[in-house]
Amino acid sequence: MKITFLGTGGSLGVPMIGCSCTVCNSSDPRNRRYRPSIRLEYSDRSVLIDIAPEFRLQALDNEVRRVDAVLMTHAHADHCMGMDDLRIITDLNREQILLYATKETMARLDRIFGYLFESKMWGGKKNRITRIEIEGPFELFGLEFQPLDLWHDRDKIIGYRFGGVAYVTDASEVPDETISQMKNLDLLIINALRYKPHPKHLGYQDVLRVIDQVKPKRALLTHMSHEMDYEKLCAELPGRIAPAYDGLTIEL
Repeated sequence: MKITFLGTGGSLGVPMIGCSCTVCNSSDPRNRRYRPSIRLEYSDRSVLIDIAPEFRLQALDNEVRRVDAVLMTHAHADHCMGMDDLRIITDLNREQILLYATKETMARLDRIFGYLFESKMWGGKKNRITRIEIEGPFELFGLEFQPLDLWHDRDKIIGYRFGGVAYVTDASEVPDETISQMKNLDLLIINALRYKPHPKHLGYQDVLRVIDQVKPKRALLTHMSHEMDYEKLCAELPGRIAPAYDGLTIEL
């Protein structure tokens, strides 16, 4: 499996509009962050987890020409507003895209992108996107995905475990049951918005505590704001933990 980080920023991205801080002005490309999403490539398939507002740019930067499925964590703007650009993907590949989401997330997406679910492809009778509600673990192209319950302030959202990898983003709290579901990981990808505590996201120390509980072989930080400098994080984090960056690829 190949994992590509299409975006590793928070909801405002980096650089942030109107900001002149050191990170926003950094010449290090690893400090430039689109909104968060990853791409999984396995069994000749291409699967996205979330689809950020910059998906068009992410697709151009990473030569994404095919998407077979999109797995949603929730329907906040920074995680879903690239969905309109799936139209060109369906036109290129002349195939439907599978969209997996919880009932609550699907209802929100329906209100925003109902035209995508109703419109026909190529003048034919098929919709562009096939919606599938997540009710528990599911198999997708030969790989099992386990939904992981998370709290994003008062909102219940999900992450995913697939094989020895777990993807956790936008979490403010990771329940004990979810911690137990993430044992024996090769890789944990987890949000780390900033150093200070935040009411809706895990802060730096919170993330380190979760990683210590899960004990993955390796952890990569994502969903980072302009307060998180790449080189500074690399210098201070333990050896098995590192910040991710846009365009990073991992082979497992």
